[in-house]
Amino acid sequence: MNLKQLLFQKYAAEGRDRLVAELKQTHEPKKGDRFHITGITYEVGQIVPVENGMEFEISSKIPIEELSGKQTPAKFFKAIEKFCDKSSKKPEYAGMDDIVQKIGEREIKKRDYVRLRYRYTFEELFDEQEIQREAEAIARNESSREVPEIPGVVSIAGRLVLLSLRESVYQHSKDKMTRLIEANKQVREEFKSN
Repeated sequence: MNLKQLLFQKYAAEGRDRLVAELKQTHEPKKGDRFHITGITYEVGQIVPVENGMEFEISSKIPIEELSGKQTPAKFFKAIEKFCDKSSKKPEYAGMDDIVQKIGEREIKKRDYVRLRYRYTFEELFDEQEIQREAEAIARNESSREVPEIPGVVSIAGRLVLLSLRESVYQHSKDKMTRLIEANKQVREEFKSN
């Protein structure tokens, strides 16, 4: 990985970490990057660099213990997927996965969960023309925005790109997690009434 990729990864991860900290502060925190809301565990995955962009996963446990009759984990997943597909940015991948773990020597714990992966191009994460305009305004002392020093990045535009990337990753991952939380709330209500 070159310096540019390392810096992009670092600042994208900072945006994601900010969201995780907020969610764990406002909801019941769990181990790692997980948190709990009314019987459902959620997680925000790591930011992963991909060609010309970044991607991340979010997930939520399917409340199997609440399902009865014709309600199945697969139907619950499909309802969540349908809700999230109505968003302006659809998941790159949506899957219902099982986790099987041995606990001690004998016990096996199985959890069904919804996993959604989102991919954003750099063009979706920051606007190069807007950054260039802002950098020029700062250089001409026509902007009051203070841009902190970033080791290894000498240009104002380069620093603005990283700051914009961090904020965009935070905002996009927050929007998608909010949508997943809302999907779970709505689908649970629908399942309870049937």
